[in-house]
Amino acid sequence: MSSSSSIAICLAIPFFAWTLISPADEKQSGPAKPDFETLETRKGEVFHNCSVSRVEADGLVIKHDGGMARVSLFDLNSSIQARYDFDPIEAMDAYKRDQVAERARRKQILLETEKFKAAQERKAAQEQLYLVAENEWIPCEGTVLSHTSDGIVTDLYQISLVPTTEISTLGFEREGPPKRQLNKFSAGSIFLRHVGQGLAIGDKWRGYVDPAPYQQPLGPKQEKQKHPVHRAVTKR
Repeated sequence: MSSSSSIAICLAIPFFAWTLISPADEKQSGPAKPDFETLETRKGEVFHNCSVSRVEADGLVIKHDGGMARVSLFDLNSSIQARYDFDPIEAMDAYKRDQVAERARRKQILLETEKFKAAQERKAAQEQLYLVAENEWIPCEGTVLSHTSDGIVTDLYQISLVPTTEISTLGFEREGPPKRQLNKFSAGSIFLRHVGQGLAIGDKWRGYVDPAPYQQPLGPKQEKQKHPVHRAVTKR
């Protein structure tokens, strides 16, 4: 066999192989045939060019011309139900489980929403209380003598700023920087409500104290405080 004949045969083999394989490849690469060209439910809903994405105990999740949808197998004809091994008892059990899970999910969302709303309301109330305290209550400081989950006991001192005078370089008397002065808030120790979290005995607390004693009916498990009780907020 001549060399030219050998070259021709070698070139022809890939060509014939391509002609045999190409039609199958073209067929496989074409658009997939839908599971249902038209799918109609007992309720009269109609979906076109439907491909089943997921089979569930009580329904089919389909992709169709209009997007995605979930169709209940209860709403499809018996032939389709048989095609997907539909068991009405199992489907009803699955439906009930889904309903229980959905109710639990909605309840959790409601609880989370209520918790968030309550937290926002508490934050707003705390901001309002701080503004009132900053403008109307007494600035104080004291050392923590003891603490409970509800507040601290402290030897409280009122902080005052006393005006001062100074002599300028030219010899004139002028207003100087105010002097910080501490005055005992009361003769004994004070219990401050809802402050001091994270403070240890001996730590210094600073903030604003309501000058009016706090009066509140005691609960069944609460003990009467041995010290005068005042509302307070910690200085930021």
